[in-house]
This record gives sequence, structure tokens and C-alpha cells, in this order.
Amino acid sequence: MNPADPLPEMAAWLKVEEVPAADMTHDFFIEKYFNTRTPVLLKGASTYWEFMQKWTRDYLTSEMGDFLCTVARDSRPAYSKEKCSLRDYFQHYSHLSTMTFGAFKPEDQHLPKFLQDIPLPNPFFSRQAICAYFFFHANEQGGSLPHCHQDAFNLLQQGTKRWIMYDADPEIAPKGWQALKHCHEEYAAGTHAKDWFVDGPDQVRKQGVTIYECEQQAGDIVFIPEHFSHAILNLSENQGMVIITERPGKVYQKEAGSGYSPNAAYAKY
Repeated sequence: MNPADPLPEMAAWLKVEEVPAADMTHDFFIEKYFNTRTPVLLKGASTYWEFMQKWTRDYLTSEMGDFLCTVARDSRPAYSKEKCSLRDYFQHYSHLSTMTFGAFKPEDQHLPKFLQDIPLPNPFFSRQAICAYFFFHANEQGGSLPHCHQDAFNLLQQGTKRWIMYDADPEIAPKGWQALKHCHEEYAAGTHAKDWFVDGPDQVRKQGVTIYECEQQAGDIVFIPEHFSHAILNLSENQGMVIITERPGKVYQKEAGSGYSPNAAYAKY
């Protein structure tokens, strides 16, 4: 660029709306946030839910220790092929990160152990809406690089996380979709969220894409609308659960938790 040329104008950097959970009803949440695909930080939404107190390491090892989980050595856990039981993870790999993914069919499946400590229904989702879930544990400075999937609720049981989100729906927000594709090319398997957070958000804004930021603390729930790209930087060790849901009447052609790869999920774009 010629030094005399004007610098490219950046898109906005906004705060995710914060709403005290005590002020939220199901109908209001659906109308204002879910139906409009608007991310929201639900402050204290799960503070008094059973999992907040029960999920000690001893409890998880005793009650859920046989669940198969993914060991993540970078910030692209969906690409990891390394597996072990949750019990072995806590014994040998807890300095890394993990997620324990499970598909769920509410019509013909008993409630999995991980979901038994979550109140259903609650103001945000019901048993009938859930199609997948996963438990996560990660350490400070770990995180997730930009990716997107179906509507999700991130329930943080312990720790603090920083979020960056932007709309990456290929039809509604094509610039965001292109920004996500570029990120997957630049930050593939083996890369880390802490490096993207240095200048990645500004690179997205330079492409004309508005970004949204929030800081999630234990007891908060973050709602991530479908096709919203999101990246996470762990500000401390953290642990919790992600609930992935389906929209009524919508037909899905890809597994809920696989993270919509730009190279496959929307190849026609």
C-alpha cells in the first residue's frame, strides 16, 4: 500500500449484549435472540443449576469416567484423532484440553449422565431441542479458533473465557463466511487461539465484518446462533458443557457438532 493511501476502514467492534438471567423468560429469549440469530451473554443463568456444584473432578471421574473424549493439543479439537476415557484424561492429559462429544436423540434415548445435572426444560432450551452435547475442560491460554455450527449454549461451570463472534452465514453474511474460510486456511490443525487473538479480530474487521466480544464467567451461559463464527481464549482453567440444539422444522444435513468445515459443509459457496 502506498503510504499516502488512506487506511482501510474497519467494521465495528461491539459488545455482546449482557442480560441478567433473572430478567429472562423463554418467550422473550426465543423472540429477541433465538429467532433473530442474536448472540447474548446470559449472566448467572446456570448459577444454581445442579452441575455447578456437583462437577468436581472426583465426581466426573467416578460418574462419567468411561466416556470417550478427544485429547486436544491445539485449538482445532475437531481435527484431533487422539482419544481416551475421561478418567485417563484427568489422570494423564489434564494439562491439555478435552471435549466429550455425544449425539442425542430425545425421542428414543435415555437422558445421558452429563445431561442429568442440567434442568430440562429451562428458559433457553428443552430436552426435545437437544441434538448433541459435549463436556469440555481446558487450561489457561488454551481455547478454540474461529469455527461455526448449529445453535449452541455454552454453560461455564468454572473459569473465565473471552469470546469473539461474527456472523458467518454463507447466504446472510458472505463476507463473514469468506473471513471464516480464510481463517481455516491460515490457522489449520496445530495452531492456537492465543495467536489468532493477537490480530485476528482486526483482520476480520478489515474485511468489513462486524465482530462481537464478551467475557464469560462461571455461571454464565453464552448463546451462539447457528452459523455465527466464534473463537475463545481461556483466561483461566475452565470446565463446562455445550448444548447444541436444532431449530423446529429445519432439516440438517451435517452432524451438529462437527463444526461446518469451509472445505466441505458449504462447498457450493
